Amino acid sequence: MPERFTVEKVALRTESEGPDYFTWGEFQVTDTATGQVVARFPWTLDETFLISPNYSGPDDVRISDDGTAAIATTGGDEVRIALPTD
Repeated sequence: MPERFTVEKVALRTESEGPDYFTWGEFQVTDTATGQVVARFPWTLDETFLISPNYSGPDDVRISDDGTAAIATTGGDEVRIALPTD
C-alpha cells in the first residue's frame, strides 16, 4: 500500500550577488491522493563566498508512525503539524 503522505525538500528561490548565494525553500508534505501540499516547514541557506554555508531550518521532516502528524526536527526539538485524517 502506498504511503498517504510524502515529504520533499524543495528549493523555491535562489538569488546570487557576486560570489554570495541565498536559497529559500521548504520541506513540503504532500497528500499523495490529491497532490495537495498539506504542511510546510521553511528553510534558508546563505552561502557567503560559497565557503561559509549558513543553514537555518529543520534537520529532518518525517511523518509520524500513525500518520497523523508531520514532525520537523531541529537539534533536539520537534515541531508537529496535524495532517488531514479524512
